[in-house]
Amino acid sequence: MKKRISFYLLFTSLFFLFSFLAKGGDFGKSKSLLPPAYLTALNEQDKKVPLYWFEPGSEPQQIFYDNGTKQIGVYANVEWFDNCLAVRITPPTAPFLLLKSKVFISYQGAPSDSSYNYKQPFFVSINKDSSGMPGSPLTPLILAQAKSDSTLGKPGEWVEIEHNLLMLEQKDFWILFHWKEGSPLSPLVGVDSLPNCGRSYWGWRKNGYWEWFPRYANNLMIRAVIVANGMGSSSSNLKMYSHQSIPVDSFRIYRAEKPGGLGSSGNFLVRLNPTDFNYIDESVENGKTYYYQISAWYDDQESDTSNEVSATPLKAGELWENKDSVTVFLKPNENKVENLILKNIGGIPLKFQTKINMLLDSSFGGTDDFGYVWTDSDKKSDLDFSWISLQGRDSVISKNGDDNQNYGPIPLGFSFPFYGDTFNSLYINTNGWISFTHLKLGDVNESLPSPTGPFNLIAIFWDDFVVTDSSKISIFSNSDSFIVKYEKMARYSIGGSYTFQGVVTKEGKITFQYLSLYNQLNSHTVGIQNEDASLFLSIVYNQNYVHDSLRIDIIPSWVEVAPSADSILPNDTLALSLSFDSKLLNLGIYRANLIIEGEDKNHNLSPLNIPVVLTVDILTGVVEGERKDIIETFSLSQNYPNPFNPTTAIPFHISCKLHDASCTTPSHTTLTIYNVLGQRVRTLVDEDKLPVEYKVIWDGKDGAGKDVASGIYFYRLKVGDYAETKRMVLLK
Repeated sequence: MKKRISFYLLFTSLFFLFSFLAKGGDFGKSKSLLPPAYLTALNEQDKKVPLYWFEPGSEPQQIFYDNGTKQIGVYANVEWFDNCLAVRITPPTAPFLLLKSKVFISYQGAPSDSSYNYKQPFFVSINKDSSGMPGSPLTPLILAQAKSDSTLGKPGEWVEIEHNLLMLEQKDFWILFHWKEGSPLSPLVGVDSLPNCGRSYWGWRKNGYWEWFPRYANNLMIRAVIVANGMGSSSSNLKMYSHQSIPVDSFRIYRAEKPGGLGSSGNFLVRLNPTDFNYIDESVENGKTYYYQISAWYDDQESDTSNEVSATPLKAGELWENKDSVTVFLKPNENKVENLILKNIGGIPLKFQTKINMLLDSSFGGTDDFGYVWTDSDKKSDLDFSWISLQGRDSVISKNGDDNQNYGPIPLGFSFPFYGDTFNSLYINTNGWISFTHLKLGDVNESLPSPTGPFNLIAIFWDDFVVTDSSKISIFSNSDSFIVKYEKMARYSIGGSYTFQGVVTKEGKITFQYLSLYNQLNSHTVGIQNEDASLFLSIVYNQNYVHDSLRIDIIPSWVEVAPSADSILPNDTLALSLSFDSKLLNLGIYRANLIIEGEDKNHNLSPLNIPVVLTVDILTGVVEGERKDIIETFSLSQNYPNPFNPTTAIPFHISCKLHDASCTTPSHTTLTIYNVLGQRVRTLVDEDKLPVEYKVIWDGKDGAGKDVASGIYFYRLKVGDYAETKRMVLLK
């Protein structure tokens, strides 16, 4: 009887064991049931590993805008910059996996290219979209080339470039074809005969930014191959994935710390619903590598496991700065450099960029991220319209009939600082703008920033103008300023005449003045932008703002940061140089915030916000006599408290004169309060004083008994022929 029971238990145990293995062990996985497709793990995330996968049976699909019929091949300009072709791709859904891009290379060259070689290498990159233009790259340049030797009777071949790039958002991206330097005429990329769909572009990248990027007249034969849920599945029912049309019950994820053989019960991590296509594993440690596979369960049967992936979580990049704030004191017309140390205390390389946010009052119109500020004669009472009449000293550069004309390069006569660069010449356009580098016609004004240019732009009054027999454009320059004057400009078709001028100075200041704007149509742009439209100051675009006898001043930043953008490896440091300059400032206190934004490959970092304060004043100094004589005559101490509100004590000591052994001879003494403009606020002492110690209280009122405003004040002690000045701060 016992033997029968033992045999029965053994049989039952084996039955359940094999059943268990069939459901989750190393044995019993069904090769005929499809596993989830294209498992992907995001690497170098902070304390987590995000996993993404797609429906079992998902198949790659192409996104393309050509019809596959090659008509001609296209090539870029012979002059080498970075000649590019590009196609903007719109994904149908997200997330999706960009498996590869495809470029059709023609076997037949252009008649003008006698040395055509279709096997010439080229580069491909994937870029973000930035306002309808190629933005920052998502991948590095990948080298590729056509390889087939069998060309007889064939128009060309599709060259495939592997990417395996997971994209989580349904945003446009760009596939860029780059000719390799030295071979801009070959190889040729195919086009089709369909009308232009507005997605094919060509251009060149010069000096790090897009110099020109218009639409191409046909559709470029450049394609994307992607995988996404809901497209390319072996069944129309999103829950029916296998060829047997058995619904998926669940997904199971396996994890191990070594590669190979993950799909065993000991590596089981989690079970998920059939509608889940991503999972974030947060039970991980930074610095360790983990390996993953996933399977699908169908009606108590498990599929084979998917492809194996690995990921190593790492601490996110993190910026650390050695100063919470930066405070600088300068005399008028002085400059100084302060260093700020940045360190990446995270585990992933990071990139950063800096912004300067000027803190302004209502007399200013605004600021940009570089620190330029603008104001006008309407906002600032002491800024006067002052038309510069050149009285025949100018040189006329235009002629009757000029339209969409660029004049230049025209020497400035000095070096002009603009957005961190320095220029010695410029181009003047008939349409009311100047540029230091760009030759675009720019007949139709655009809002700023304008990613299609003009770049390095100063838009004095950008509109569509023509030069008539009564119009002229003239210039004048000397060693410290350059003036361009547009006189009686006629607007194309309707509007005008307009007379205005622009002035740039060697200190970097920019001034616009508008003498007469007759029949204005409010179809203009006023402002500036840098070499790639990443920095800009927009004053007006197609609005009723500019009027007769208006003056606009654009004042450069009193602090510049270098480098303005860079990258830092983990545990590395980098020194930022903050260059302060007071040459365009009055006495006073100027405030800004230095904002440092960063990102690593997976994260946007928390920005640093560092207050920056510049005080421009006369500083502590000896006014008359030598310091050693002052010490012998008197001593002036620092007030306390400082800063103060509402009262402060000012101590000073008058010494005995050298010839007065009894110390009984008084000296005429004055103690006077001044503001930052050097104006007398109040006299606290004006009398003869004996040589003893004194303490005078100032209650923060002026000579009329009124409370003074917060700010910097100076107190000046004069004893006989000697004087000394110190600074104090009233904070309310």
